[in-house]
Amino acid sequence: MTRKRTLGRTSLLPEKQTVASAESKMFDLHHWISCFPFKEDTQMEKNYLQGPTACHRYQAKLKSKAQKISKAFWTANKGLFEGNNKPDLSYMPLVLDTQGSVSPSKIKKFKSKKSKWGRSKKLGTYIPKESEKADISPSDLLKTDKNILLVGKCGIGKTALTHEMLKLWTEKDDKELNYMFYFDMRKISNIKRLEDLLFNEFSEPDEGKDEVLQDIKNNSDNVTLIFDGITDLSSPVVQKLVDNDLLKDSKVVLTCRPADEDHLEEDLPSEDFLRVEVKGFSEQTIKNIHICYAT
Repeated sequence: MTRKRTLGRTSLLPEKQTVASAESKMFDLHHWISCFPFKEDTQMEKNYLQGPTACHRYQAKLKSKAQKISKAFWTANKGLFEGNNKPDLSYMPLVLDTQGSVSPSKIKKFKSKKSKWGRSKKLGTYIPKESEKADISPSDLLKTDKNILLVGKCGIGKTALTHEMLKLWTEKDDKELNYMFYFDMRKISNIKRLEDLLFNEFSEPDEGKDEVLQDIKNNSDNVTLIFDGITDLSSPVVQKLVDNDLLKDSKVVLTCRPADEDHLEEDLPSEDFLRVEVKGFSEQTIKNIHICYAT
């Protein structure tokens, strides 16, 4: 279980060599360990740690920070209700569509047509039809290895969706080390170094800073970075993360509005991203919310 973190990624086994040629080369620990028939120990203690202790403590600190961010988000939205009887808010299922994108020309044509409609009819267009079901859930987004582009109108639920992903991550009891970072791009300045982005803009390790950073770099497939409300890729470090020049195997989640998607397309490797359109609440979810808060 610790081979990956001890020796790095497993390479192809070397071809069979003679004794003379083998002695002339560096000893291959990968091959040596592979000669043993290791099996998973079902009786192994659950608190068995893989990787440096400092990294596990940092992971716990990240989860605590994620919980605080999520709590602050829902508390702020709770304050929008009037009176003393303010409901406790939580994530409600959103309609998420992964069927592809709509061309900018069609969007402009639809907006021009919609401008002639009355207010009630306009509002109705923001509600997905009953036939539209969620193709994918926050849990599915968390599990996929693909990079994700979340596109949706202002206030449609993109940030709520990313906070639900944060919450689900904090509730996972993984044996392996993994890291999740959340960045509100409206509050992020032009960061040029990875270390400054992770530790200064989100959370700094209490100990073993260099050890934690090295573990993040060596095991980037266990890293998820959320950039919420991105409008462009002018930040050098964000551009490198999107292009896989930094943390090559990390998972990047971007949220943006449809208008900003056009600006991102020039610098975004679209074939590497799963495009998910956030369409808002379905009619049934709206009815359930109304019943829930009315009682």
